[in-house]
Amino acid sequence: MTHEVTIAHVDAQTIAVYRDPVPLAEIPDRYGPSLDEVWKFVRGAGIATEHNVFVYDAGPPTVVRFGVQVHDAFADAERVVCSQTPAGAVATTTHVGPYDQLGTAHNAVRTWCAEQGRTISDASWEVYGDWDDDPNKLETDVYYLLV
Repeated sequence: MTHEVTIAHVDAQTIAVYRDPVPLAEIPDRYGPSLDEVWKFVRGAGIATEHNVFVYDAGPPTVVRFGVQVHDAFADAERVVCSQTPAGAVATTTHVGPYDQLGTAHNAVRTWCAEQGRTISDASWEVYGDWDDDPNKLETDVYYLLV
């Protein structure tokens, strides 16, 4: 798949995130239980939600925060806290296809930025679209905050 990369300005989005950031290598084992914890909290609190979000904070080491877009800020809980995605100029693309191929979208953004002389910051994130049983129809937006 070819990824079209564009520059956009994004506002911060309020997100409910699992309190403990997870090392990059532990994503496969930890995203499910972490997201389950977030969804349990937001549903129990009656908080209006949107999509899953993974926020990557480059380290060292790189860690990820698993979360869910929410409509309004809320008081932190024991395992879930109120946070925000970064705001500002971003390089972004949409990946259509299986999640295990998301790396191609990240590579496309990083390559495009290098070719265009754009510097990326330590922050990037993914916003997962609505679920589809056909993995070839899954859409995920990938964002890299620019310096």
